[in-house]
This record gives sequence, C-alpha cells and structure tokens, in this order.
Amino acid sequence: EATKKLFPGFTFSRFNVLTDSFARPYDAIMALSLIYIFDQNDFRKFLQHVSSGLKKGGQLILDSAGSPDNMVSFLLHDVFLKYETAIKGVVKAWVKKEHYGFVIKDFGFRRTDEDIIKEAKLWGLKFIRQENYAYLTEFHRSYVLNKLITSSFLMKLMMGLLGRSIPYIRMFQFAKI
Repeated sequence: EATKKLFPGFTFSRFNVLTDSFARPYDAIMALSLIYIFDQNDFRKFLQHVSSGLKKGGQLILDSAGSPDNMVSFLLHDVFLKYETAIKGVVKAWVKKEHYGFVIKDFGFRRTDEDIIKEAKLWGLKFIRQENYAYLTEFHRSYVLNKLITSSFLMKLMMGLLGRSIPYIRMFQFAKI
C-alpha cells in the first residue's frame, strides 16, 4: 500500500516470480533487494521468468542487494565479522558476567557483477549499464569499524575508498533482446 501511494500512476501485480507466469509482457520490471536470497538454480528461474515477462526491448532494473563476491567482502564477512562477534561475546561474558550467545545469520548469496551479467545474457537480457552506491554500508555491520568510521573523517574517507570494491547497492539495467 505504501508503494502504491508513492507511485499512484503505476499498476502493480503480485506473484511468485519463481513459479508464476506474467499475465502479459511488460515494458519494464524492477527487482529490488531480491536476488541475494536466490541460490543459483532459483536465480536462473528468476531470470528466465523475468525475461519471458518482458516485451522485446523491455527493461529489467535489478538491485543485487549486497556486496559482490570478492576478496574484500570475503575478508569482511567471513573472517573479520566472524571473529569480531566471537571476541565481543567473550568480552561481554567476562565484563558483565553473563552468557553472551549469538546466532549465525545467513545474509544470502553473493555474486560478482560479471556472474550477474553473464547469467542474464543467457536469458536474452543485454547488459546496458550499472551504477553502484552505498560504499560504507557493509562496514557499518562491524561494531569496531562503525566506531572508527563515525569518529574519524580520515577513516571514513579510507573506508569509503575501500568500500568501492564492495558497494551495498549495485543497480543493473538490462534490455530484452
């Protein structure tokens, strides 16, 4: 309902993009913050259904909802944050004399830009362009890095430069050929 209020001139349809077929071909389809939950098989189903739901020349606007799969994101998510969380639990247990349990959360699947573009091409979607945003977002997951970024302009600048390799928002534009 909130989306309808923001875009009153648009017509919206609700369906399961992995199983349902589009009622008719569309000029454009937007998929925002969605594909990170898809394993490779579901990602292919998604692209297949979206491609079949677009008119020739129709546009797919796709947001990957997360950083690309590369060495920086691996080191941040799978190494640094893992140990930071464990250390935080030990310190909290020692200082506050309370058990600090933590839950491992799956933040979805990471893909490289190249993998997204290559897979889309297999389903007749031509890559048009990409825009990246939110270069500090992934670092804010860390207690330590967040404190450093918010307390030091130099650290914010340095992390912003490093963050260009792991933008949280990666917007892709494709056209059906």
